[in-house]
Amino acid sequence: MGTGGLRAGAIAGLVAVLCLAQLITAPTASAAETAAPRTFDAEPLNQPPSGATVQGSVAVTPRLGGTGRAVQLTDASASLQTKAYFPAPAVNSRHFEFDLAITEWGSASLFAIRGSGDNAALGVFRFMITANATSTVLSVYNGTAWQTMGTEPVSLRNTYRKIVVDATADLASVTFNGNRRSTTIKASAGSPITGIEFVSAGTQPTGSSQQVDNLIMHSTVVAIDPAGSQIRFPDITKLANGTLLAVYHSATAHTNANGDIKLVSSTDGGVNWSSPRTIEDGTFGSAHYDARDPKISKLSDGTLLVSFFVTEWPAGQPSKQHGTHVIRSTDNGATWSAPVEVDSAMDPDAGGWNGSHGAAVELSNGDVLIPLYGRVPGDTTSRATVVRSTDGGLTFHRSSERIIGSGGGVNFQEPNVSVLPGGQLVSLIRMANGSGAGIAARLSRSTDGGQTWSTPVVTDIMASSHHQLVTSTGALLLTWGAITPSTRPTYGQLISNPAGPWDGIAETRIYDTTRGDQANPSSVELSPGRYLTLGYDVSRRTLTAVFSTTAEYQ
Repeated sequence: MGTGGLRAGAIAGLVAVLCLAQLITAPTASAAETAAPRTFDAEPLNQPPSGATVQGSVAVTPRLGGTGRAVQLTDASASLQTKAYFPAPAVNSRHFEFDLAITEWGSASLFAIRGSGDNAALGVFRFMITANATSTVLSVYNGTAWQTMGTEPVSLRNTYRKIVVDATADLASVTFNGNRRSTTIKASAGSPITGIEFVSAGTQPTGSSQQVDNLIMHSTVVAIDPAGSQIRFPDITKLANGTLLAVYHSATAHTNANGDIKLVSSTDGGVNWSSPRTIEDGTFGSAHYDARDPKISKLSDGTLLVSFFVTEWPAGQPSKQHGTHVIRSTDNGATWSAPVEVDSAMDPDAGGWNGSHGAAVELSNGDVLIPLYGRVPGDTTSRATVVRSTDGGLTFHRSSERIIGSGGGVNFQEPNVSVLPGGQLVSLIRMANGSGAGIAARLSRSTDGGQTWSTPVVTDIMASSHHQLVTSTGALLLTWGAITPSTRPTYGQLISNPAGPWDGIAETRIYDTTRGDQANPSSVELSPGRYLTLGYDVSRRTLTAVFSTTAEYQ
């Protein structure tokens, strides 16, 4: 089917979308989660904390060094391990925060992330805190032995410090003293996540005690697809009122399956999310194709644009590309227009093809650029381009298309474009050699609004399927899927001066299912210096939020 046919078929799509929108009531979240810290100030002294399962000496006590109350675990027995288990509804991913102080340090203190079906004596992830006079050692248990994760030059002795844990059944990330450490080392198998347990070092050691306060436990599940379906390729943006909108691709498989684009929203910073609803189903006239890799952006007037590319999967034949398309909303995502095709020289009607992986960006003059990649007839490798709209994303014309990178026997893929505070445009481009194997990403810049681009330079970033977020300070949070290992864990880098070199920047692993077919992250800044990054787990049909702060990337 040619691009003209797709445009004609879009009219029927518009009617379907608008009719669907009229039937949708306000989305409702599942059981409400809360990010408010649990204090113990109103609970009776010398009694176990309400709702917790305890063993040994566990009681609410005056908080160390100040007003209020906390939970104290004291290991006073040589025959009984002290425990306090705080359960939570079972979910595929959960965020924990708590203030911890070690008040006696004759032996180490432990905490464990629990999961359904785990070894109840161990938990899924089991961590040990060794509080020294001037430092703290964090270790993780593999079921038979402890392994050191790292040492921080601060002490927990008689001092409260915050510990943050983001956990799935496959990866736990522990942030302490601003440093994030991730591990896939498990004490036992268990899924989904069911809560957190604070524990003394064992039945024999005595002389240790710890206080816990300001406990936060909230789900980080953004969406779950129905059985038989799978989630991939998420993207996220924030509205002027603070509402978060996330879109993702929903299909029965990565390829050879027609997928829809679904949208979810959150009004409380990513703690609770609406039920998913379909905003684009890939229907063009009587044909149903795969609408994939959605990217969402917000323009200065509040207009939302979602771009995606369209693939046809004929049975027993090679796939066919039908170009990149854009739908728009002027009512914060309640209703969406029919798709408009991005006109490109990489024209599928003329033997070329194109796709997209970066969201559209708006320039200071109101022009909108959308990054593409693909081939024109005669190309032996793919190129990266941008196409301009001068009417707020209503139309995109190939006469405005400019090449970011091409040629040299390598493939330029999945370009992203960001507008820096000074107006410079930066584009990191996923790269592959002539045979398709991933190689280091390349970086190009434009100082004239995308009319011309510098020759892309090789970076030390081994990135695929990346995302660029310009933060409130002008820094750039770059998140990406690793080329190696093949499981494609997600890493993040905070580039403090994106107008300068991007090499030599510290990398932080933030998400990993350990099973491949993941990454494609997308991030948003919730508040200055606090971020939410999306990841997905195909086997568990789950879209997950990962929370982080500036300190974790430095």
